[in-house]
Amino acid sequence: MKTPTIQNNIAFINLDTVKDVIAWDKQLTASVVSPADHLAIGDLVIAMQGLKAVALGQITDFFTVNITNRDRLTIERSIRINLQTLAEPVLLTLKQREVLAQLAQSSRLSFPKLKSVLPIPKDCVLYFDTLINGLDRWSEWDSDRGGKWHHMATLGIQERQDLNEQEKVNLLQALECRGALAEFVFQRDEPRIESDTDDMWLKVTRIVPWDACTDAMRTDPNNYMLMEGALAENFSLGLTSFFNNGRPILDPALDRQIFDAWTLSFIEYPKLNKEQQKYMAYHRKHVYKQWRTRLPKPLYDSTQQG
Repeated sequence: MKTPTIQNNIAFINLDTVKDVIAWDKQLTASVVSPADHLAIGDLVIAMQGLKAVALGQITDFFTVNITNRDRLTIERSIRINLQTLAEPVLLTLKQREVLAQLAQSSRLSFPKLKSVLPIPKDCVLYFDTLINGLDRWSEWDSDRGGKWHHMATLGIQERQDLNEQEKVNLLQALECRGALAEFVFQRDEPRIESDTDDMWLKVTRIVPWDACTDAMRTDPNNYMLMEGALAENFSLGLTSFFNNGRPILDPALDRQIFDAWTLSFIEYPKLNKEQQKYMAYHRKHVYKQWRTRLPKPLYDSTQQG
């Protein structure tokens, strides 16, 4: 097991109450309201639910976004975090809770209902030594877990003895959302998407996650939609979903100002067909708003989808 290197400081985030989050580059991005000049790329982020640590991550990037609202320019600073769920939640000690409450108050935040990232000054990190030193017991740290999952899924298809070569090719292309399947979905959906601009990055996106699908579902065009790239990433993470009429549903925690700017809110998506509606019912129930837990998804059962 590999523990992340703690370079300088740490920060806390509460997944139940954090606001203004968005998925970017397969990672969670969250705003930092209080001063964070002492934070650095590689620093540890501990994610809580209630008074328990439930996920770990490291800061992978900083960025600022200029937001103009009613002729007023505001600058939002955010960090990008590669969060990974712990094997089991860890309750914070009474002293750790007291320190966090004091730091939150000084940053005009409420504890434990943190609505943004709370940086921990270096002179306070020692209070969380027991939490940090116990990482080996809680999580196998893997900065490229998504890449390794994809590699194992690819290897699993290639080694299956129950598939002929063409079936393997079909599944590998479906895994990548490429090939004949993706071309069919693009040709089906692109003419039905209404937009005020031609400058769009459209991406073929799976509705029911791969691990919850049968082979037939993995290669079923109805289990795929064409959508704008940034929307697709937040859809796959669970920060957005769709109604049957094609209108997006947005998690209240989503950063609407950045999201609307990125996803070109003047795009209108087509109404879902009957089979897509069944797949989307699963997404709304088991994927939407589940980005806080990252728990394994149940297998799709068409008889239970409304």
